[in-house]
Amino acid sequence: MKSDSFNEIHETLDFIQGDLFLLSKPIDASGTNPIPLSQKAQALASVGRLDESEKVYRRGVQKAQNMDLNGVAAIFEIANGLNPALYNDCRQVSQYTSSGLDMSRDWKNLALASIALAQCGEIKQAESLLDEATDLYPENTLLNQLYKPVIRATIEMHHNNPAGAVEALEPAREFEDAENSFGDEYSRGQAYLRLHNGAKAAVEFQKILDNRGQDPLSPLYSLAHLGVARAAVQSGDMEKSKEAYRTFLNIMEKADDDIPIINDAKKEFEELMRASSQP
Repeated sequence: MKSDSFNEIHETLDFIQGDLFLLSKPIDASGTNPIPLSQKAQALASVGRLDESEKVYRRGVQKAQNMDLNGVAAIFEIANGLNPALYNDCRQVSQYTSSGLDMSRDWKNLALASIALAQCGEIKQAESLLDEATDLYPENTLLNQLYKPVIRATIEMHHNNPAGAVEALEPAREFEDAENSFGDEYSRGQAYLRLHNGAKAAVEFQKILDNRGQDPLSPLYSLAHLGVARAAVQSGDMEKSKEAYRTFLNIMEKADDDIPIINDAKKEFEELMRASSQP
């Protein structure tokens, strides 16, 4: 009989290959492990099905709390704020980050909550949480050399200073392969887009697409396709841009209707197609 971990690995591989197995598989709510719930929730978030993701994460929170796994419950709760924030949907970011930190304020929860809030322009709250984390964990390498630069870069972007964001991210280059997330590359790619440097932006987004195994269920992998599309427009490669837009919109085919970044992408693609059809 295969082990649970063996099955989980293959379920993740199926998702990477495009089968979306995790999205169609019923969840065994009677089990004692809350992790499969988080995998399903993250898979849903990665294709823009945020309402469903929220409900599944809430089940995971309840299960983790029932097992006195408050740190795990906190991460699930904060994910319900962070995932929509990545799509520029900030309606519940304060609610979920606050609730999650009431459960546990370890360094990673503080950092993830800070990223979510910074993404949504809640700068004072984001800086306060970052200060708390660095004061409590001054020797934590990943916090100080990876998460902190991403938070600082996100704040610089909200101050309309993309060059400052690129500079803030420089210390993270050495550690971007040490953590299974794409925050460093994605943030740098966004900054280069704002600087109208499509070539450099494309390099950062392509790093994500070339290394999906680092975080196969991350919404940032899906969003990297949109980043490539926008970077290609800036570089004048309209055919590549069309292809990347199509890929992104296909991934988001069953996404919620009210997600800002997806609706923006649809409009951009329509405008691109109209422009290319003109003589």
